Amino acid sequence: MTSIQSTNLACKIVLLGDGGVGKTSLRKKYFGEGFEATYQMTIGADELIKNNNDELVPITLIGNKSDLRGSSDFPVSQEDAVKYTSELSEYYKIDVKYVESSALTGENVKKAFEVLIVEIFNTFQANRDSID
Repeated sequence: MTSIQSTNLACKIVLLGDGGVGKTSLRKKYFGEGFEATYQMTIGADELIKNNNDELVPITLIGNKSDLRGSSDFPVSQEDAVKYTSELSEYYKIDVKYVESSALTGENVKKAFEVLIVEIFNTFQANRDSID
C-alpha cells in the first residue's frame, strides 16, 4: 500500500458555501497568506456532491468562524452541524467529516485541510485498488 507521503497526487479542492462564510479566508490562511478583516465578497457555489463520473467524492464540512461561538453572529450550533454531518453521511453512504475552524485565529485551519486530504487520498487508494 502506498503512503500519503510517497504519493504525488494532484487534486482540486472546492470550497463551497454561502457568501461571507469565510471560504477565501480559510484558503488564504491555509496557504500562509494571513487574514484580512475586510475583503471583497467572492461568489459562493451550490452544493456539489458528485464528480463528472457520477462517483461520490470525499466531503469534509468545515464550520468556520468558531471564534464567534457564543455570539449572536454564529448562526449554526455545533449540535446542528454534527447532526447535519451525520445526515449527509447516512444519505450518501460515505463518512463525512466535520471540523470547526477559525480563519481569524487559525484554529483548526490546517487540521480541516489535512482531514480532507486524507479522505481524498483514501478514496484515490480505494479506487486504485479496486482497478488492480
